[in-house]
Amino acid sequence: SAHAAPAAVAPAATVGAIPAGQATTTPAAKGARSTEEEVMAAMEEAVAKGETIAELGVRVLNESDPDVKAKMTLRLRLLWKDGKIAAPPAGSQKPARLQSEPARPDWVRLVDARTLKQGSKVAFVHALCHSESYAVDLMWDIIARYTHENLPREFYDDWTKVAADEARHYSLWRKRLQELGSDYGHLTAHDSLWESADETSHGLLPRLAVVHMVHEARGLDVADAGLARFQKGNPPDEISSAILEANVKDEVTHVGAAVKWFKHICERDATPNPELVFHENVRKYFRGALKPPFNDALRLQAGMTPEWYLPLVEASTAEDGEGPGPSKSRLPPKEDEVVVEEEEEGEMEAGAVDDFFDALNA
Repeated sequence: SAHAAPAAVAPAATVGAIPAGQATTTPAAKGARSTEEEVMAAMEEAVAKGETIAELGVRVLNESDPDVKAKMTLRLRLLWKDGKIAAPPAGSQKPARLQSEPARPDWVRLVDARTLKQGSKVAFVHALCHSESYAVDLMWDIIARYTHENLPREFYDDWTKVAADEARHYSLWRKRLQELGSDYGHLTAHDSLWESADETSHGLLPRLAVVHMVHEARGLDVADAGLARFQKGNPPDEISSAILEANVKDEVTHVGAAVKWFKHICERDATPNPELVFHENVRKYFRGALKPPFNDALRLQAGMTPEWYLPLVEASTAEDGEGPGPSKSRLPPKEDEVVVEEEEEGEMEAGAVDDFFDALNA
């Protein structure tokens, strides 16, 4: 859609900012894309014609504008709750228009995650905004990609709720960026958040294990560090702190949904010891070991007792070369592999909560 691209020039001296004259093409310059109104009208028509929640989810995935994705998501969640949308029949084929990766805005310039070392508050909020934008896509992908599984309506109920949560999170962080004098797309970002999704696209258990029970659970572990970053400013950033605190409460339920459905599938398939199945999937599809410290209290709220994750502190077979594993390491970049740039907002010292950025870049 033509309305959501930020101003082309980033604030001076911001880490990772795109220099003036080098900003990516905005949607308005393209001229060929549908307007937000046209996209929403087409979606409403598709609902009236009886498209399933999986087919409608593909419409969200194939929309490049993150603001429109968020609005579509919130609208679909309301229609779903009102019983206006059907679940896909159990065992049905995945939607024909589902691609291997979602459409993304061309006005957010992507770089290698290992080159990102952003210490300013604006850069931190930008990273959060970017990760929440990708999270919207991740939730619709899990809804659309595994329709061949024998899944009840409750599965889609849980994940449309999670998708709506992520859409709200993204919108709040983008608004916060604008309040701070920046915007989404003013800084560079990375696409490694989609790599784990691509590498687990063949199976729902691997997807739940790696994307939701490793990466998303890691967000719970580093939540306190994120809050400390916002409180470190002079004065402390109470607005950003409140957004993050509310988001973390939602994220507990998201990890809880993953645990619930992981256990459901194991039970459905008469597979004993879901914790051991989780260990097998993580060791096969996630490179490296899980990194302590863990937020045991938040993980417990999500249904993850230490038996789920403590055995994975040891390096996985994928890292040791004994299993297929993903094509790229998930381990955080070493200090000498990272480009560190000068930045504004000196009171937010670079590296104060590197673990948080490691989690976002994992």
